[in-house]
Order: sequence, then structure tokens, then C-alpha cells
Amino acid sequence: MRHYFPEMPPRVEYELSEMSASMLPALEGFTSWIRIHWPQIEENRRAFDKE
Repeated sequence: MRHYFPEMPPRVEYELSEMSASMLPALEGFTSWIRIHWPQIEENRRAFDKE
């Protein structure tokens, strides 16, 4: 959700809607997977860049 404040300078704040907040459990699983596999991801990138 976007909240606009007509100030000088203009200010905008964002927050998750109820529907988007319901995605957090799925995203937590994904970010956990990334944390676990990050060393292998970096190693694969380095190997690819060497080719």
C-alpha cells in the first residue's frame, strides 16, 4: 500500500497489504534456501565467469 504525503519535499511511505503480507511465509522459505545455498551459488558464478 502506498501513502503519499503532500509535503515539501513530497514524501511517500509503503506498507504491505494484508494480501501481500500473506506471502511472507513463502518468502521466508525461499530466503532460507538462499542462505543455505549461497556459498554454492557464489562458487558456481565464479566457475561460470572463468569460462
